[in-house]
Amino acid sequence: MQVLDEESKAYFNFIKSLNSESTRNSYKFCLEKFLNHYEIDLASFLKSSQEEMSNLIIKYLVDEKISKGYLAIDPKYDKLLTSLRTAYANEFKSK
Repeated sequence: MQVLDEESKAYFNFIKSLNSESTRNSYKFCLEKFLNHYEIDLASFLKSSQEEMSNLIIKYLVDEKISKGYLAIDPKYDKLLTSLRTAYANEFKSK
């Protein structure tokens, strides 16, 4: 299942909000892993309510934390969450 449509406006807004190529690659990897976990594509995810999106992300991070034995959510996900929220806001602002 292809979870990322790299030609979509939402993906473009998300990926272009990141400054470095290494950050783009890292976030793309994390985003694909997240979407594959729930077997949804980016467009479907972005159509979810803000509350539903937040719940999925938190559940995913908690599941990852438990499965890997982390004691805290890695701060690197803060920027990913912000970027996803920005992509979501920009997607619906232009409509």
